[in-house]
Amino acid sequence: MTSALLSASAWSLTTLEVPTGETYTVAVDQQRLSLTSLTLGDGARIRFADGVSQWQVRADRAVIGSDVLIEGAGASGETTAVSAKAQSGSSCKDGLAGENGAKGIDGSNGVSIRLQIGLVSLGDMLINTSGGHGGIGAQGGNGG
Repeated sequence: MTSALLSASAWSLTTLEVPTGETYTVAVDQQRLSLTSLTLGDGARIRFADGVSQWQVRADRAVIGSDVLIEGAGASGETTAVSAKAQSGSSCKDGLAGENGAKGIDGSNGVSIRLQIGLVSLGDMLINTSGGHGGIGAQGGNGG
């Protein structure tokens, strides 16, 4: 379930509240917020929509509960296809080497997060902005 209490438009929010146990997804047009109040209840989760590369939040007043997670990890890369098999050599000659396997696709960067907040209270919060895992490279092709 996703819910949050917002006032005004995304660019000019005055309040962002994610209730206890709820998840809020930051949209592309919310990458820079200037707030009067930020409230993240116990167990609240912040996630990011595709295309969000940064999140800058300035809040005059922030109340952050316990077990809060801001999940900005990058996406994992994809696995590449298997390489082609080599052609067989003619009689009495060695076969050709198979093609090298291609490298996996790189994982994407995590979201860059900058918080400038006036803390009223802070329980505990984990901010994960690690890059995504690289994809698995392809197996090389069989020799001929």
